[in-house]
Order: sequence, then structure tokens, then C-alpha cells
Amino acid sequence: MQRPKIERADQLPIHTYSVPGSVVALLGNEGLMREFRDHLATDLKMDLESFDIQDKATLRSYYTVLSRISFANRDFDGSLEYISTVRAMQEKPAAVEVSGMVTESLVSAAKSDRDPMGAFSSHLRERLRETHYDIVQTELKAMKGQFEMITENIMMGIVAEQMEPPAKGGSVSKELAMGLVEIEFVVKEEIPYKEAIVECLKEVIDSHAIVKEDIWAPRYVDLTEEEGLTPVNVAVWDTGVDVSLFNGLVWTDPSSVRERYGLSWTYDGTRTFGPLRVLEGATEKMEIGRRHSKGFFDMQYQIESPESEEVKRKLSTLGQNEVKEFLEPILMYTTYGHGTHVAGLVASGNPGVRLVTIRFEVPYTLAPAKVSLEWGRAQAAEMVESVHYLQDHGVKVVNMSWGFNPSEFEHSLEYYQTGKDAEERRRVAREIFDEFKAPFKEAIEGAVGTLFVAACGNENVDARFEEFVPASFDMPNVITVGAVDLAGDEAAFTSYGSAVVYANGYQVESLVPGGGRESWSGTSMAAPQVTNLAAKLLAKYPNLSPVQVKKLILDGSDEKQVGSGRTIKLMNEKRSMEAASALMQPSGGR
Repeated sequence: MQRPKIERADQLPIHTYSVPGSVVALLGNEGLMREFRDHLATDLKMDLESFDIQDKATLRSYYTVLSRISFANRDFDGSLEYISTVRAMQEKPAAVEVSGMVTESLVSAAKSDRDPMGAFSSHLRERLRETHYDIVQTELKAMKGQFEMITENIMMGIVAEQMEPPAKGGSVSKELAMGLVEIEFVVKEEIPYKEAIVECLKEVIDSHAIVKEDIWAPRYVDLTEEEGLTPVNVAVWDTGVDVSLFNGLVWTDPSSVRERYGLSWTYDGTRTFGPLRVLEGATEKMEIGRRHSKGFFDMQYQIESPESEEVKRKLSTLGQNEVKEFLEPILMYTTYGHGTHVAGLVASGNPGVRLVTIRFEVPYTLAPAKVSLEWGRAQAAEMVESVHYLQDHGVKVVNMSWGFNPSEFEHSLEYYQTGKDAEERRRVAREIFDEFKAPFKEAIEGAVGTLFVAACGNENVDARFEEFVPASFDMPNVITVGAVDLAGDEAAFTSYGSAVVYANGYQVESLVPGGGRESWSGTSMAAPQVTNLAAKLLAKYPNLSPVQVKKLILDGSDEKQVGSGRTIKLMNEKRSMEAASALMQPSGGR
């Protein structure tokens, strides 16, 4: 009998799991936790047997959790079998090499009667020696930084903030249950070996002087005013832009006195004003967020700095009840600065750009933002009005380094215990999503004179299966961007599937509010580099249509073979500009 196909995330079967009392208490009771894990394992196996799940990321997540459960139940051989399955499903070359290496070393330690720590370190060193450092160096540096940051208090603080509220109803969803098993594994199995993991990673990183070649600098095109550029309106649809940093490069609306730079929206979809949110009384919190954000990034990049040392000291003494106070300023700072960082990349090397801002607000909290059908309708109206505004004001390119999907709404509804059960929350989440997806898509389809550039996302999933909007939109005037690193190797975090072109999304330097410069990573940083190229093409050749600009970007890209026989396209500014020159005369005519 043919198994039913699962072709999108919200078609996956719904399962819930009883949580007697609190999640923290559940984690502390091995008997109850064993029942919890076994119930989850039974459901995951049943889903794998009963359905044809058309998504490797989902399959990898299922098998990874089953590996964790097998390990917790001391079925070490079973855990290794699941790891082997996960590795065979990896599609990125670096992921194939590093997948499961820590768990395999933990199995080696668990099977050692005399010296578990020695067995662990010996096995991990051997696995690291087997890797090709030129392929995995970015992942190993990130892994070292992540293990340096992890503490039991941080993990349990996250449990308290993000898992206790939805569990108050007496149960949690399959997704939260899988997350809980992952946290249990990190706390009980990995953290005891944290120092050994960091030491082994440090040894291999320090023993290699390999620095990846920067493929991007030779491709970069720097336009000058002497080239007779035509001003091109380019929108940064984001969390706000510090327009004071872009003298001469900002569009202003002559018909408006109060809202001169574009549109601004509150989280509930009502109009507000100003290209950058005003945060009253948050100066100290923002400064703390700036230092700690930089410290986190520096730790991930293996950069020694005063900020990384400060974060290390803070983490070493951080109590469980201090996690929210520690993390939320970082979230506030990075969200607040996101749009300015993006705008700096959009405007780089192009005196012809004129920035238009479409600003939206989001809460700066660890708790998910509240959603509802009314919120979805307000979002639809906001998005449609914003697209029409862009059309009315001659915007040629729009950067959208953000996205929504149904699972996000389902999680929010669960967190706030909205709806009578999981089935109703799934249904309502779909309704919320459909409220704005259709009108938003229709508005973009109608904006035939504008090219929309979307970031693919940082979840390492297929954006089409997860239905991320706008990344999953497949339209002539939409281009979706994935992330690679300095050398053009696919980033571990980048989502895929809908990505049609890739740009550098690793440690990309740009402006932040106030005028500083910082290096951030993500597809949010890759997308504006494609927007930048589109704006340069239009500044030089203003008669190009969005379809032509998209084609020039894709045709000028370099093809690169990656894992599993896949091919991706790497943006190449020089080649695209040369192709445009061959197609169009400098005046813009044929």
C-alpha cells in the first residue's frame, strides 16, 4: 500500500505528550522522562513507517531525536545506527563530515570501563583528524564557540522561559517534546564533556593555518558618480534604518511632512512614524546588548576581544533565573540594528541608490510574539498597503530579510494556550497564515515593475516545505537568496530549496545604528548583497525590467557543485554588470 505523502510541514501528524507538573520537574524525574521519551519515539517511528515524508530536514530531525532517545536508554548501537542514517541524509559537504561526531565519541566513552573521558577525547580527536579542514573549518569554529557558551543554567533558563508556559495546560506538542529531548541530551550527556570538546576543537583549529580565500572582493563592483548614474529607489523592508548614516542616499517624500522616508508599522499593524524605532529609557540596555552581541559573534568566529571575554565571564556565573535578563538585551540590540545593517549592504558602492524605508516592529522578548486571526488580517492590510506604496513611489528593488511560516504561528498559539487543543491550534495557525499569504502574494504579483529580494532563512530547512513567506514565493519578480561563506561554501545555517542564488552571509561587515561597523552572519546579510547588485544594474541601466535584472543576476552567477550532486549559483557582480553592458547601452537604450 502506498504511503500518504507529506509535502508541507503542517501536514505532519499531530502528537501531544503529557507533562505532569512542570517541565523542569519532568527533566529531573528519570522514570517519568523515560516514559516521555519512549512515547515520543513510538510516535516518530510510526510516522516514519506510515507516511512518505518529502523533506530531508524533517527526516534528519526525527532520526536525530531517535538517536538521542536510544542513547538516553543506553541502546548505544541503536544510537549509532540512527546517526549513520542522519549522515547519509546530509546534503552539505561539511555537515556530512561533522555529523554525529560528538555523539559517536560519547558512545565510545559510555562503552569504556576504565577511562570514559580519555576514550571520549581519543575518539573525538580521531574523528576530527578524518575531516578535511578546508571544508569544515567554519563549522568547527562555530561548534567550539557554541560549546563555550552552553551551560546547564542557560539551558534550564531557556526551558523555564520557553517551555514552561505552554506546558501549563498539561501537555506539549511533538515539536516541543523533541526540543525537550534535545535539551536533556545536551545537559546530561554533552555538558559533562564540554571542556574536552572545546579542547579537542581548539587543538585542530590551532594546528591549521588555513585561511579561506575571499572570492567576493575580486567580484565586487564599486560605482562612482562620474558614471552618470540614474537614481534608483530601493526599499529596505525591515526593523528600521538609521537614515542619518546615509547622507545623500536617502529618498524623501516631498508630499509628506511627518513620514518623509517611507512607512512605519507597529506590531499590531497600525501606522506609526519614523524610520527607526525610538526606545525610551533603553540606552543602558542597548549598550549591554551591543557588547554581549559582539561577544557572542566573536566567540563563534574565534576572535579574542574584550566583548568575548566579558561574555565568557558572564556565562561562567549566570544563574538560571538570570537567563532572560541576559539574553533579551542581545535580542533587542540585534533586532533594532538589523535594518541598518541590511541598508549598509544595500547602499554599498552605489551613489545612485536612494533608500526607502518600510519599518515594522516586533517584540524584543524570548517569548514568541502573540498572533491571532485579527493580527493576520492586520498584517495582510499592512503588507498590501506597503507594496502599493512602493509602486506609487517608484521603488525598483525591495529587500526582505525576514519571513513567516505556519509553524511559527502554531508555536505562538501553543505558548499562550490559545485554542482548546493541538488540532485547533494547527487549524487556526493555517488560517492566520492564509489571511495574509494570498493577498501579499497577489500584491507582489501585481507589482510588475519591482524586483523583490527575499532571504531564504537560517533554519537549515527547505523553505518551500516549511512554507516560509516570502522566501517560498516562486514568481518572475521575486529572487530568493541563500548564504555561503567567504570561499563560497554553503553555510551550515542556510535554508535552501527556494534559493535561486547565493551570496556571502558569513561574518559580513556593515553599519549599525549610531555609525559603528559590525560583522554579522545570516541569509539576512546575503540577500541585501543581491539587492545591491540589482540596484547597481538599474543605476547604470535604468530601462531594465525586474525580469531582466533577475536574469542578469542569475546568468552572471557562477555554478558550483555541492553535496549530493547539487549545484548552486554564486552571485558574481562583475559578470552580471558585464552582461548588462553587452545587453544595454550606457544611456539605458538598446
